[in-house]
Amino acid sequence: EISILDLCEREPYLCEQPRGTLLAPGSSLGFFVRAIFLPAALSPTAAEELISRMREAPNRHCFVHLQHAGGSVGERAPEETAFAARRTEWSVVISASWPLSEDTRLRPPCTAWALEAARALLPGAVGIYGTDLGPEDTEFAPSAFGENAHELRRLKQKWDKGGMFSCGFPLAPS
Repeated sequence: EISILDLCEREPYLCEQPRGTLLAPGSSLGFFVRAIFLPAALSPTAAEELISRMREAPNRHCFVHLQHAGGSVGERAPEETAFAARRTEWSVVISASWPLSEDTRLRPPCTAWALEAARALLPGAVGIYGTDLGPEDTEFAPSAFGENAHELRRLKQKWDKGGMFSCGFPLAPS
């Protein structure tokens, strides 16, 4: 049986960064990530889900990283900024990574693993990190923008009439 400490040591955080990042411009790894924001009280269900997902990682390069995010993030109301997840205490970063030499074989199960973990944690979440989302992530967009989505759409329609910024966040008109 693998202990929780063993799971955390499978692939130390930052030892290999995704290709193209400042820390690893020549990395030989493919990368896919989703970050779920959880409230202060991590439920037993969420904790068990995290442990289960770490055990089910498709390879040693996939990991779950807990980042403490509480404090100042909660000092403003959600409607004051574009960031709606103001009750966030933990950012659970689900990182799927695989050797590019095995991209065809490993990308699908690694990506599926990250998406399944994100979906499993979403019911108890206060949001999801919108910067990780692409235009195809319409399933997660409501959790990224929360009640602010309507106002953000209004601003996008006003300031991006030509659709110049349509490649990023899935903030299509409702």
